Amino acid sequence: MDSMSWLAEGAQAVRRMSSREFFEMFYDWVDDENPVSPWPKGSPETMTPPEVDAVTKVLSVVNAAVADIGDVGDDAVIASGWLERISSVAKAALDLMLTRGVLMKSLKS
Repeated sequence: MDSMSWLAEGAQAVRRMSSREFFEMFYDWVDDENPVSPWPKGSPETMTPPEVDAVTKVLSVVNAAVADIGDVGDDAVIASGWLERISSVAKAALDLMLTRGVLMKSLKS
């Protein structure tokens, strides 16, 4: 979920790391070669169907951004407007995953 929280941060995360690392850390977590079920690598059973749908939406926006932006510098990525679009869908996905995580933690207590 770290990669999703970085995507949700948008420009702040790009300034802290780099645009290349910003996108690559997400692709390291998501199976971008299987867009039908982009499960995080190695743990497909840990996500609910709504979480898979949310991650699929994030993957779609990230793929569109990468295709549109190409290989440009951090400032150009920030100025492109894509980070705001990515951030909004990533926040929604992260909120969904965190809600279940908090609920599960409460049930265990």
